[in-house]
Amino acid sequence: GSDEGKVSIFSNDPIQEELELDLIGRGSEGICPIADAGAYIRGVNATPRQSISAAPLQYVVLDGSASDDEDGRVVDYIWNVVEFPDGTAPPQLDCVTEDPGCMDDSKREFRLLTAGEYIVELTVRDNEGFENCGDPARVIIRAVPNEKILVELTWTNPEDPDEADEVGSDVDLH
Repeated sequence: GSDEGKVSIFSNDPIQEELELDLIGRGSEGICPIADAGAYIRGVNATPRQSISAAPLQYVVLDGSASDDEDGRVVDYIWNVVEFPDGTAPPQLDCVTEDPGCMDDSKREFRLLTAGEYIVELTVRDNEGFENCGDPARVIIRAVPNEKILVELTWTNPEDPDEADEVGSDVDLH
């Protein structure tokens, strides 16, 4: 419902000692949606988990389809890579290969270009505009070499100011 009130601001200004502002507030009894994120290796028939291990150069599928909204439906899935191995550009989250039209925002995938730990967060928004309450759902992916020796050479290109975009050049050797 709606509620009304006033805020009075007092000052030592001789021209206007008091300023009164009208306030109108509208509340909602909506319930926050619940973000539920997991991950699995592309091509492996597995249940999405909040923590997985994979080999470098494998593709990881992020899955937020288990997210729920008790009083409506989830309409937006906001994926954010918050941690990734030093010396690498942030991973590009793409549509999953099974969704070439990119219609399902609940799933994204990316390639583990280097060994190390990746942390991805999911925030969801429902049809009433509410975001999940509390912290976003987190997925931890550890890229662990499956070979006895793994050599990774990465470098930066001084001619490319933003190596995370699609413009410029990037060469890595595995």
